[in-house]
Amino acid sequence: MDGAADIAAGQTSLRLAPGEMVLLAGDEAVRTESTAMWARYEWRLTAPALQQPRFAVHFGHPLRLSPEHYALLTTMSNVVSTRMGFGVSSGSGMLQEALASAALAAVLDATDETEDLSPSLSRILQEARDVIEKRYADDSFDVAALAATLHLSMRHLRRPFAAVGTTPAQAIEERRLAAADAVLDRTPARGRDTLEQVAKAAGFSSARHLRDALARRRRRRRVAPRSLAR
Repeated sequence: MDGAADIAAGQTSLRLAPGEMVLLAGDEAVRTESTAMWARYEWRLTAPALQQPRFAVHFGHPLRLSPEHYALLTTMSNVVSTRMGFGVSSGSGMLQEALASAALAAVLDATDETEDLSPSLSRILQEARDVIEKRYADDSFDVAALAATLHLSMRHLRRPFAAVGTTPAQAIEERRLAAADAVLDRTPARGRDTLEQVAKAAGFSSARHLRDALARRRRRRRVAPRSLAR
């Protein structure tokens, strides 16, 4: 990719050079203009850590990616965009999480911020995510069951999730939403029966709970960060 491009979104206007990225809040349409050859990758990130106040100063400013992170993000984006089956596979939720984590790692590297997780909290967080991946489809599975499985008190379970800007309940809900998205994306007709089936398959106890979760996600995404990279 060659040349620079002018990026505009709402009141934000800036120029991105090759190998740079920018974080933008909200869901306003992004316009790109350039007189040279260019390509743009845009991610709607679900990494709650980026919603922490300490990252606010980095929004709306070009961030220089390291060659390693640039190569990782562009390669992952190319694979996902050209292999559409990834988006509806049983592991699509983990794939989305991997892309969000890779983008977060790139931001941490570009800003010299840290994830603020000790090795022990990182281990607990990973173990919790593994349990969620195995059990999210069970609508009786909740935060209490997660804590019991890991032999942790509720307070100790919340600590690693809080360090990355989220909660155990939100992590479970996001995984269920990812599963629901995978089915809805390939289901044109969305009647009441269809929604009930999708909800049950994704681990929601009813279509109403699925709709409530979708509404909460829409509210979060109004202020959630996006990442644009050249």
